[in-house]
Amino acid sequence: MPYFERDGYYIDRCPECRFVYVRNVPSDGTLAAFYSGYYGDVNEFVPVSRKRLSKRFSKSVENWWHARNLVRCAAGRRKLLEIGYGEGHLLMALKQTRRFELRGIDYATGPMAYMSANGIDVAQGSLFDQHYPDNRFEFIVGFHVLEHVQHLGEFMSEVRRVLAPAGRVYFVVPCVTHFSAVRRRQNWKHFGPPGHLWYFSVTAMRRFMTDQDFKVVSAHCISNRTHLTVLAEKTS
Repeated sequence: MPYFERDGYYIDRCPECRFVYVRNVPSDGTLAAFYSGYYGDVNEFVPVSRKRLSKRFSKSVENWWHARNLVRCAAGRRKLLEIGYGEGHLLMALKQTRRFELRGIDYATGPMAYMSANGIDVAQGSLFDQHYPDNRFEFIVGFHVLEHVQHLGEFMSEVRRVLAPAGRVYFVVPCVTHFSAVRRRQNWKHFGPPGHLWYFSVTAMRRFMTDQDFKVVSAHCISNRTHLTVLAEKTS
């Protein structure tokens, strides 16, 4: 049912599962233009190692924790793809664990030279642009990615295609049932098309992953952050 309108985008809400979504999804060109300079071009990109000490410390601790958690969630799976690697903080932390064969993709071009110089294979564009072979990866990770993609069903079909049998996915998205989202309603900070298009509750996420032929291992909203995490495994 209609929820609200912002900047020419119409946002609807399911009263049963509380899934919120943008009705008029933007085009490929709109999204590519929106994200192409997201982190600046190669001459403007500043890696975290050159930022102020407090920023370096907080990012190092945060990504150290995420890397340890992902080692546990991977359960021995080594071939890892991060979709939407951003500034590359997580891939750098994952490299230090020596547990994975790493690849990353993102619309942004700014961080690419820095990542390549650090021995991490990255590419520009969408998952569809890469034309990966079937069953290429064992673990696919996306932090704040699902809310950005144009067509969720098509995206997850491609994820399934490039994921090996019994491969896993780990996604983090804004949690639309977090108390801050409920309190602020239309003024919630994560509502912002064309950047964010889909907003999940735990119930909606479990249904969505099951509908996409994944077995949900865990799904929960983090109480101290406005985030929902889901770990799921590809079914046969």
